[in-house]
Amino acid sequence: MSKKQAAAAVEVEETLVETPVEMKGTGAFTFPDGGKYEGDFETFQQVTMRHGHGTFWSGPEKYVGSWVKDAMDGKGTYTFASGAMYEGEFKQNVFSGEGLYRWSDGATYSGQWRDNKMHGTGCYTDKDGVEWKGSFFNGKYDNGRAFLTLR
Repeated sequence: MSKKQAAAAVEVEETLVETPVEMKGTGAFTFPDGGKYEGDFETFQQVTMRHGHGTFWSGPEKYVGSWVKDAMDGKGTYTFASGAMYEGEFKQNVFSGEGLYRWSDGATYSGQWRDNKMHGTGCYTDKDGVEWKGSFFNGKYDNGRAFLTLR
């Protein structure tokens, strides 16, 4: 066999490498449990996730706000089935940072949160208008003064 024929007989093996397509956009999704989402999304490692700004409904509950890789993260408003509402900062699906919580009976807490609990400086006002201003620790009033507002 000549050198020319030997060179022609060499087989070349090709390997096809598929790169996953990372997509982003805006859309509407319905989850198997009936929850609905409208807003920004992005795919990460071939998984589509809520990412950006959007609205999520699950039964009577609703969240409007920022999402990061499928978690409530950033500023948003969550309305509960009871009528209670939280407006403020979230971190990985929990109240974290500054926020206002309004119970269905009219009581409010405005201040700092950590791990879904009043934690840090804030003001709790009960349904009768009595205020507790000061420090809160793990969901409980830690110190400060109570103020009675006459109406």
